[in-house]
Amino acid sequence: MIRRRQHHAQHTYDLLQEQEHARLVACPPPPEGCGAPVGTDCVRLYRRPPREYDDVHRTACPPPPEGCGVAHGEQCVTPHGGRRQGPGCWRRVQLADVAHPQGAHPALPAPTAPTAPGRRLLPVDQARRDIAAHVQPCGWCHGRIVHATTCDGGSTPVDAEPSPAGRLLLSVDDRGVRCHPLTAGQVAGALDHGHRVHTAHRETCPQGTRPHWGRGVHVYPSARRT
Repeated sequence: MIRRRQHHAQHTYDLLQEQEHARLVACPPPPEGCGAPVGTDCVRLYRRPPREYDDVHRTACPPPPEGCGVAHGEQCVTPHGGRRQGPGCWRRVQLADVAHPQGAHPALPAPTAPTAPGRRLLPVDQARRDIAAHVQPCGWCHGRIVHATTCDGGSTPVDAEPSPAGRLLLSVDDRGVRCHPLTAGQVAGALDHGHRVHTAHRETCPQGTRPHWGRGVHVYPSARRT
């Protein structure tokens, strides 16, 4: 893994040493680098060069700082671009470190490995008790429902009581009740492992066919949800 360098303050001794170290090798050609030759600092290439490749034998390159000033028929000796802050293209610095390791500037320390994620889901029996704490009445039929968070971050009312025809699996973590849609094969596997499946309340509510049914259900914020 490539480790990025620290950014030195401009015109400091460390930066001058880093630039001198990078000038020992040539910069890779675009798009990996700017193509600066040995002994020349890297530049930020212009989007459109002063002289196109097909114009080499017809026009001369403009004088510095726009170009390098070579006559027509001669190839440009340096890449054309604005001054680049820092030591130069990072691929050139990497090549210089490999070719001259004694002058390599110490890189940033390797990032620490991320901590292993903890178990967020609760056991089945504890989840059943926590789901009961989130039960609320439906605004239409006053049935027992749970407002669960879907996979895309939305909220949907689900029947609090399990149903054999259900396709939704409810779980509880430190952020509240979660809703997980299941396929037909996943439903059978969930039932075999002791889980209970639930049905979306709109399918069982007597007023579920209303066009603005979601407004009447009313999502009450749970005390456990953050």
